[in-house]
Amino acid sequence: MNNDKADVRLEDVEGTKAELDRKARKMLEDKDADSRMRIYDGPLGKAIVVLLCLWTAFQLYFTTIGAISAINLRAIHCIFLLVFTFLLFPTYKKEKRRRKVPPLWDWFFILGSAGSFLYLIFNYTRIAQTGGRISSLEIGIALVALVCVFEAARRASGNLAILAAVFLAYNWFGAYLPGYLGHNGFTLKRVLITQFWGTQGLLGTGIGVSATYIFLFVVFGAFLKYSGFSHFINDFSLTLVGRTSGGPAKVAVIASGLMGMINGSAIANVATTGTITIPLMKRTGYKKEFAGAVEAVASTGGQFTPPIMGAVGFVMAEFLNLSYTYVALAAVTPALLYYVGLLLAVHFEAKRLGL
Repeated sequence: MNNDKADVRLEDVEGTKAELDRKARKMLEDKDADSRMRIYDGPLGKAIVVLLCLWTAFQLYFTTIGAISAINLRAIHCIFLLVFTFLLFPTYKKEKRRRKVPPLWDWFFILGSAGSFLYLIFNYTRIAQTGGRISSLEIGIALVALVCVFEAARRASGNLAILAAVFLAYNWFGAYLPGYLGHNGFTLKRVLITQFWGTQGLLGTGIGVSATYIFLFVVFGAFLKYSGFSHFINDFSLTLVGRTSGGPAKVAVIASGLMGMINGSAIANVATTGTITIPLMKRTGYKKEFAGAVEAVASTGGQFTPPIMGAVGFVMAEFLNLSYTYVALAAVTPALLYYVGLLLAVHFEAKRLGL
């Protein structure tokens, strides 16, 4: 009889965990575009894996011991980024994820993005030597590239692409604004030349940082994630503070901080650690609002917790002309104070509630 009851309790626990995992996946799909990627069956799925390995090998070689011009590195990085975006990211949220080939329109985007940046790679030196003279054909190529980039950004970032489009449109409607916000306006040709054929647009600082620092740290974080390091983080946090006052909330803070060191995404951090820590906090006696807030705030801190911070850290290093190591070391103190403050907040809340 006791064994039957134990089996029932075990089934309840397993059912609760499965339900939490399902909710976590749904939250990721609603908020994080990465979790909505397409899944390909058949030869194309294997080909994508091979291409990803080739991209990783290319990036690792040319950002360590290989030699390549900055423009070519950034352009090839853009080709890989755009091709994989159109292959893996769905056109709209409710699109069928499992398929054998991408839709027809994605092939046009893939050919347009790859063709435009390949043309730039083979002709950039010639155009630079002629003083930047651009033909009508090359203006059209720049327009195709810009459209492909905005479509890729819309799929991967959602509303952020709309914000970028507003700033791009400022080149034209700024001529109608009064005061300091106004300007004389720019022609379409000038905008396209700056955005595609120059080094201050698509191939500017942002893609330069992505092709060097960000890619390496993302690969590093992926190795840690899939080697089981996240399970070690949860176990270590439970061992460290699990039996103290308000222990589950402290586990959430420490686990999210450690996870933030290898993952720059706050949403993925919540989904990874929150399925364990939020139910623990609720069962201990914390209010559900407080439990959710602790997990959200602790996961957000991972954006500025070294060594792998959010993309802003890499862009900051590039703009300030400093090494990323210097920026990461400068972030140690504020990150430490941030998490110490969180630990004190949950500790005092636990003492107030008598947990």
